[in-house]
Amino acid sequence: MKAKQFTRKLMALFMSIVLLMGMVPEAGIRVFAAEDEAAEAVIEGDGNEAAEEVVVTADEDTTTSDTEVAENEEYAGAEEDTVEEERGAAVEYRLWVCGTQVTGDNKNDILGDGSVSYKGSDTQGTLYITGSLFAEKNEKNAVIYSELFMGLTVCGNDSRYYWISSKGEDKNSYSVYCKNGSLTLEGDISLGSFTDAGIRTDDEFGNVTIQNGTLTIHNGNGKYGILVNDATSRLQVENSAELEYENEGSGSAVAAVDVTNQITIKGKAGIITRKETAFKSDTMSIRAGAYVKAESSATELERGSVAVYSAP
Repeated sequence: MKAKQFTRKLMALFMSIVLLMGMVPEAGIRVFAAEDEAAEAVIEGDGNEAAEEVVVTADEDTTTSDTEVAENEEYAGAEEDTVEEERGAAVEYRLWVCGTQVTGDNKNDILGDGSVSYKGSDTQGTLYITGSLFAEKNEKNAVIYSELFMGLTVCGNDSRYYWISSKGEDKNSYSVYCKNGSLTLEGDISLGSFTDAGIRTDDEFGNVTIQNGTLTIHNGNGKYGILVNDATSRLQVENSAELEYENEGSGSAVAAVDVTNQITIKGKAGIITRKETAFKSDTMSIRAGAYVKAESSATELERGSVAVYSAP
């Protein structure tokens, strides 16, 4: 019994000595210290297993400071703004003023002289006139020519009158010609020096609305003050607006207003005509507070009837 215990103790001692002397075959641990205070531990298995290498490095400071974050966001924002500006500058609107097409690049000062600007989309918007317009060159023989699908508003934005006149030399010239959409005129605006019509619309939704100001049409050599071509469209004078028409020519005028459908005057608005003038319309609707002042016995409503309403 004692022999067996002695043998066991001897074997344990032998194994301890072997381990201390590093005599375990194909096993070992190597530790390297890197200059940057990183340590690599390589653990190698025995010959029957593929060697596996594990690299342990010291922690690096990957925290981004608030300043760096702000700089990155500012750079990204500036890059987006640049892309947006380039995209906006490339926009071309179906709208021309004195022969110059309105674009994203020139819309804030279309002619470069501060006289007119545009605010809107590629389907509808408003021209703000702050000076006189005279077309030395023009698109479709019009000082203002629009193909905006949903319509155009022309706004004279203070109490002065703005003279929108064409060269008066073309066979058919216009102050404002809307091929598509409706036309609204606001503020005090004066039209003249056209040979066909001061205002012309062609679209089936091409209503002409005059509101919040006075539209004065001086017809020297033209045929019409306002020509609304489509049979479903109408002329509306409303919201204290006034249409003043004067035939200053030698008798070439056909009508102050030619509207197949209807002329509506309402909301303390009115039409004033001077010299030989005719209104061509199926009906003229004059609502309470509205008026028509004809300063010539030759002023008349051709074809149709006049409807006068006692209530607005």
